[in-house]
Amino acid sequence: RHYKVPSQDVTDGVREEIAGDAVWHSATASEVMNWTSLAYFFATEVWNRYHVPVGMLVASKGGTDIESWISQERLKDFPRLLVDEEAVRKVKESRQDKGSGRWNQKDFDDSDWAETEVPGTWDERGIRTKGSVWYRKTFDLPSSMVGRHARIYMGRMADGDSVFVNGRLVGTTSYFGPPRKYDIPAGVLVQGKNNVTLKLTAMNGHGEIVPDKPYVIRGDEDSVSLCGTWKYKTGFDRTGVEEYVERLRQQKMVGSGLYNGMIYPIRDWKVRGAIWYQGENNAGRAGEYAPLLKSLIADWRESWQMPDMPFLLVQLPNYMKKHDRPTDSGWARLREAQLQAASEVSHTALAVTYDVGEWNDIHPLDKKSVAQRLFLGARKLIYGEKVVCSGPIYKGMEVDGDRVVISFTEVGRGLASRGGGLKHFAVAGEDRKFVWADAVIKGNKVVVSNKDVKHPVAVRYAWSDNPSDANLCNKDGLLAAPFRTDNW
Repeated sequence: RHYKVPSQDVTDGVREEIAGDAVWHSATASEVMNWTSLAYFFATEVWNRYHVPVGMLVASKGGTDIESWISQERLKDFPRLLVDEEAVRKVKESRQDKGSGRWNQKDFDDSDWAETEVPGTWDERGIRTKGSVWYRKTFDLPSSMVGRHARIYMGRMADGDSVFVNGRLVGTTSYFGPPRKYDIPAGVLVQGKNNVTLKLTAMNGHGEIVPDKPYVIRGDEDSVSLCGTWKYKTGFDRTGVEEYVERLRQQKMVGSGLYNGMIYPIRDWKVRGAIWYQGENNAGRAGEYAPLLKSLIADWRESWQMPDMPFLLVQLPNYMKKHDRPTDSGWARLREAQLQAASEVSHTALAVTYDVGEWNDIHPLDKKSVAQRLFLGARKLIYGEKVVCSGPIYKGMEVDGDRVVISFTEVGRGLASRGGGLKHFAVAGEDRKFVWADAVIKGNKVVVSNKDVKHPVAVRYAWSDNPSDANLCNKDGLLAAPFRTDNW
């Protein structure tokens, strides 16, 4: 079964409820197109091996940053990603209308409200507000209008209005311009005292009830003028919070929005583990990715109250055009950060995927291969099988004359090359200029050299945006993770 958590991105606090009305989908032919492909292929792998029902709970959204999926509590080491809570509180308070649901009631006691004359502008009447002002007028109704249909004419106003008659909303207009002509249904007007309440909103502070327009209730035989003295009171006022509004406007890259809206609401759902497939958006900030990923893992484990919650991590695939010579790469640095987090956090497994991407598609189509590699990690972490789930991982280097000898962990049954001689190794001397290198397997080590580099000091492997031809693996068929021996 597959359940796609509806998107909900909110930075002003966690949400208890899932947005929308998503449902579980089966894997029958008529429903399978509702699935995300990676979830389908992973579930298929699990089902084919263990023959037990599989549920895929998918909280995903394309083009997002990792910090969006981490709670504010876990982002405290990254001040620029924290929400300005004081500004949020001040702006929220300034927008809370004290009159909503109360001041429009027919019998509300407005005896302590100030008085003003209608029509007129706020400036003319001494009203210094950026927000909403409520007006109330009580009047006696001619007997000919009792219980009958009528129309209320409220001239023109700036900017938005809501008009209530005896507590009932009879009309609303959100902007300055059109004449306000609202029907009063039969039965709303009563014998004796009646009330009209107006909520007028002008966020710029220039509220106006325009003069020389009709302000009247008209029945078939009689009418009631609404000009003259009204009671009024401010509902909300943004005066003085411009500083906080501007502070929020400048917060363009805060974190936690998707955690608040899509992870927190599902924290009580029972799960066996998590698949994390993200990184493209953070490739330009690879230096902070490892601590962010470690924070995310700790965060989710705490949210689900699973200290050892398994995490299956997908390393970035190959993408973009290949280069003729060795180059530095933000994508390579991001892959390095993903490997670092996987190496430093227990109960994690990393799927290396730099051979299944596409140079011209940031969302490659081959999710089946990705799922198969993730499933190897699941077999070991979740189902307790003794299985090799990782390719070779860089351990250390030794310089031997004009050669560099690289050693590895996770060699499985031994090192191997996938198709011909080893490719995509580069070496540099003290000038830090990398050139392509010759590389050969010697036992469980790789010897790297270039005849023009007499004093090598550093080696890089699969270090590019698109290293799809890199082919070092173990005899279990799993590719070596990209690495560099330098820290330049």
